[in-house]
Amino acid sequence: MDNSPSGFHLSSGRREQRSRSGCLIVGGVLFIVALIALFEILRGDDTPVPPAPTPTPPAPTATATPSATAAPAEFSTDVVVLAPTVTPTPWIPAAPPPPQRRQPSPTPSASECISASWDAHQSLAAWGNVLVNINATNRCRRVLQPTDVWFRVTGYRDGDLIQTAQGSPFEDIYPGRSTQFGIGLPGSIDWYDEIVVEVND
Repeated sequence: MDNSPSGFHLSSGRREQRSRSGCLIVGGVLFIVALIALFEILRGDDTPVPPAPTPTPPAPTATATPSATAAPAEFSTDVVVLAPTVTPTPWIPAAPPPPQRRQPSPTPSASECISASWDAHQSLAAWGNVLVNINATNRCRRVLQPTDVWFRVTGYRDGDLIQTAQGSPFEDIYPGRSTQFGIGLPGSIDWYDEIVVEVND
């Protein structure tokens, strides 16, 4: 007699069928997985092993370029920037300047070569003339010809020019030599309170 409640039937035959079909499905799946694994193993044996990659050197890291102008030490907190030491260049004395050739002194003029002394008196030979006797000396190293120098004689009275006359020596004046000659000034010696003798070129 079956004591199970009405409407429910237990069948042992169906439960066995389901468990067998489930085992078959699981077994099939495992078989397929095993075939795939075996295929991969066989395939992996045929493929050549790739060579080991060569080690590449590490890329150089970019170093920070120091700035052209370093911050002064008083404004730097962590790093003190020191000025580079400069070795002074050994002092080399300058070459002495080449000796300069002595320039010849300029040739003095005839008036610069002559030194003269003179005196004046009333001429006895020519009435109405004052004779001015001149003693001229050549102080230069060249010969002075009569036409190289001219002597001017001027008579003044109270600062006013009264009479003037000029003349030259009668002969050459050699270096270190003297010559004497006279120039006649018109008038009387009483007319003049000052007589001036000048040498002109």
